[in-house]
Amino acid sequence: MRQLAAAAAPPAAAPPAANPQPAPSAASKEAFVSDYYALLPGDVDGAWARLGPTARSQSGGYEGFRRFYAEMTEVSIVEGPRSAGPDRVQAVIGFAPRNRAASSESYSFTVVPGPGGGFQIVSFNRP
Repeated sequence: MRQLAAAAAPPAAAPPAANPQPAPSAASKEAFVSDYYALLPGDVDGAWARLGPTARSQSGGYEGFRRFYAEMTEVSIVEGPRSAGPDRVQAVIGFAPRNRAASSESYSFTVVPGPGGGFQIVSFNRP
């Protein structure tokens, strides 16, 4: 007598596809940079919380960041912000330090989704 081969189990159903999240818009990243600078120089801790580890290091660590903004009477966006690529935002930032002449500097920021939602500035440079 021949034995019947055991029937193969049907393949497991694939889990339902997760709803892909839409890519963050350039406008939302630009608004994030505007909101970040609106915190300064008054809310150093709030601004610091919006920086990733590399940007924090580039800022001289917390103490360097705090000291820099403690010297400012005003920080403003002079031009922009404007999108410069998928994760890049550019702006010209104005700084008005105590006892020194005001200046403005061009910056390019890398802005990505942050932990827990929202965005984070992960790095910046002065092009």
